[in-house]
Amino acid sequence: MAENRISESLDTYFDRTRKTISQWVTAHISSELSKVNGNIIVPVKKPLQDIYDYVMLDAHLSSVVQQRVSKVLGEDFAVMDSNGNIDEELTKQFSKQWFGKIQKAIIDSKVYGYNLIEIQELIDNEIKDVKIISRGNVIPEMRSIVKNPYQVSLGSLISLDSRNDSDYYVLVDSETLGLLNQIVPLVMIKRLTLSMWGEHSQTHGLPMTILKTDNRDQTSKYQQDMQRFIQNRNIVIGTSDSLEMLSQSGSDPHKIYLELINTCNAEISKAIIGQTMTTDNGSSRSQSEVHERVANEISEADREYMTYVINDILFPKLIALGYRLESATFKFISKEKRTYQEKLDTIKNLKETGYDIDPDDVKQYLDLPFEVEASVESNQIDNTFKKKVQSKMS
Repeated sequence: MAENRISESLDTYFDRTRKTISQWVTAHISSELSKVNGNIIVPVKKPLQDIYDYVMLDAHLSSVVQQRVSKVLGEDFAVMDSNGNIDEELTKQFSKQWFGKIQKAIIDSKVYGYNLIEIQELIDNEIKDVKIISRGNVIPEMRSIVKNPYQVSLGSLISLDSRNDSDYYVLVDSETLGLLNQIVPLVMIKRLTLSMWGEHSQTHGLPMTILKTDNRDQTSKYQQDMQRFIQNRNIVIGTSDSLEMLSQSGSDPHKIYLELINTCNAEISKAIIGQTMTTDNGSSRSQSEVHERVANEISEADREYMTYVINDILFPKLIALGYRLESATFKFISKEKRTYQEKLDTIKNLKETGYDIDPDDVKQYLDLPFEVEASVESNQIDNTFKKKVQSKMS
């Protein structure tokens, strides 16, 4: 490793102040690379990344992001040799915590826009740890970093490619501002709605209380007693005085807040995982299956993205650091598509073993566009399904 790690020389700040939509608009504009009269305006990334950290405190957003990330990180993978066979030794080398961090950083680059990975330790030609450089200090469009994220200019840029230890740094750039950029206004509107709902409940949650009295000399005292009554729920008044509590009437105002919050949550789910029924209750099984299929398609795209980054960007860096990966390729193996015949054989074996298989599960497993009859016997399974599958594929 080089003598000076980039991560140790950077100035990092954590802005925890409340963010607004107007700040997001300004940060959005300043984070884009632009050119004016032939002069390059270097983007400032820190404000937008601070806003991303702020909105990620939302419980629903963090949940759906974690759901999308987990569907990729939970998949089995292997390192394949030049003949397309699993290289057990190399696969074992990558089944380590440091590689899990890299995988997460790759998927997070879609969420945040980019990530810069620093290889921290290399002992006996094997990586021991990696670190994610603060995104506010990284300018991915120019493959550079800045020491101070708030003092950005062409003269302040430190090129990653010009460093002697450039192989220790892996830049993963989705070439977008990240999925969170379209989520920011939704979370901010949701937070404002929750705040207004909280204020409304404080103001109107308790019924209005009226104290009627003819004793004007005690008005100031009664006013103080009434304020304490709201908290303590007890008060002493005269025999000629009366205390009345008014109940609320009219429509349910909470629906205004709840529907807006639910709408924001639904839009967040659609933006991150493409649907809502795997995060909320679905209205029917068929609809939930469609939504689940959409989520799986997004996960498949994420796996393809990660495969590209690892094979085309990470592996060349690791080869330069001494890993013997010249003819190797990274590949997910748990989602390999099986043939219809293999699936039919699996169903047949389960039936013959004595397992009772739900027809709906068979339909979903085979991805069939027609209904499966529950009366199909095990000895009919081959011919029945083969005919329908052949009909589907023709």
